[in-house]
Amino acid sequence: MSTALGEGFAPVTAQFERMEHVRLQVLLRQRTQRAAGLVAMIGPPIVAALGVGLGYGGARLLGYEGALPVVAGALLGLMAAVWAGLRAQKRGLERVLAEQGWFLRPFEFSADGAGVTVKTSVSHTFVAWAGIVDIESSDPFIMFWLDGASALALPARALADRGPAAVVLQDLRALKQRAEASQ
Repeated sequence: MSTALGEGFAPVTAQFERMEHVRLQVLLRQRTQRAAGLVAMIGPPIVAALGVGLGYGGARLLGYEGALPVVAGALLGLMAAVWAGLRAQKRGLERVLAEQGWFLRPFEFSADGAGVTVKTSVSHTFVAWAGIVDIESSDPFIMFWLDGASALALPARALADRGPAAVVLQDLRALKQRAEASQ
């Protein structure tokens, strides 16, 4: 083990920058959408279908016949789907920053034979190694995945003094494997 983790990972203090937090939320959202599959893809087509129906119905009510109602409905549906998607994304990120602004405060991360601990001035989270399904590097983070969409994240820059991120990641995985093998 090149970073000399031994039986534990000494505490490291870190703090997310605002843009790192936004990037983390986008990463988690992408992972959630992959896990959700079909459910995540249903929203935009429904909005588009409503737009098509409203555009077509509106053009017919105004007395237009032929291809014009169909074209008007298709354009309105496309614009509605794009608008709804962008608005939902913007509102989601704004909500996350407003609700989870405490993520921007400094925190302490440590790992030992029992699991991973994250402490802030207002919380203390411990996850046993058995509760972590994967450890991966997702630039600029090291992610401790709890399931398909939930994770503990650590800015990789906080570990710069421990060696290259790939080596630290390898050492953390080895610590997890040793802990699981000893159980």
